[in-house]
Amino acid sequence: MRKNGFTLAEVLITLTIIGVIAALTIPQFAAETHNQSNASKLSAIHTEYENAFGIMLLKEDVENIFETDFGESLSGSSETNFRDRLGKYMKVSRTGDELSDFGYLSYNSIPLFVPAAYADFIGETEEFEEEDGDLGGEGPITADEGAEIIDDFGDTDTDTDTDTDTDTDTDTDTDTDTDTDTDDDRTVGAIRTIDNQDYSMPAIKFGAANTNGAVVLFTAPVMNNTNNRMYSTMYIDVNGKNSPNRLGRDVFRFVLAQDGHLYPFGSRQAATESLSSPNNQTWDNSSANNDYRCSGSSGFNGQGCTARLVENNYKVDY
Repeated sequence: MRKNGFTLAEVLITLTIIGVIAALTIPQFAAETHNQSNASKLSAIHTEYENAFGIMLLKEDVENIFETDFGESLSGSSETNFRDRLGKYMKVSRTGDELSDFGYLSYNSIPLFVPAAYADFIGETEEFEEEDGDLGGEGPITADEGAEIIDDFGDTDTDTDTDTDTDTDTDTDTDTDTDTDTDDDRTVGAIRTIDNQDYSMPAIKFGAANTNGAVVLFTAPVMNNTNNRMYSTMYIDVNGKNSPNRLGRDVFRFVLAQDGHLYPFGSRQAATESLSSPNNQTWDNSSANNDYRCSGSSGFNGQGCTARLVENNYKVDY
């Protein structure tokens, strides 16, 4: 008489297949969920700032956002004015006038593969002891000082093993491999392209950290000589310096136009306000010569993906 059931081998094979499928699909699902969460945050922040700029124009009875008190502060040198004038319309936890004020790093000034444990030190305040007659005090850690810290990192053994006979060379090699092979360490505190390449941020005039954890960075207003209109570039990082810090994923570029609107970079209106060839520099132009595209199989940097996201009702499809 035959008994119904599965053999142990059949069960193990089935579980193995399920495990392989899960390993392939769960990371992708988690990434898609994270990207969609960031898109939802962007929608709220975008609306919040556009409403604030609209109220500024109404209250101050002007048609040019750069003629408001806030707009004039973007052309000035006083961070206090920027903070006070933006703070009338927005809940801001802190402001600054450099990327390092918000924990960001520049890949132009420090080596790649920055260990996560040390990347946060750059730009932070360091205490200096009075020594050999030098005055004590405090100041920001520079990129050079950060590089020295990173150079010393390879000699630091994080192993808690107290065995004094452990080979130092083996420890150093193990630590270095562990730190440099992690992709996340490359992105700590630095804004990069969507495909994890270097991205040179423009000079930031002022920035603000919102109470919801987002960081918004403004460039100084400039004149577009093509249409004789002023504009400022605005970056919204929906989760602050937290990873992945990539354009089109959690960092999004906008154009703040004279009318107070935030036009997503890669849109025709943003190109009209800020670029010299607006007909060709939009996200849907897949030409390899278009640095602002967000279409095609690969090779785009993510700047123009802001427009693709907004025009698709904040649904991530790239």
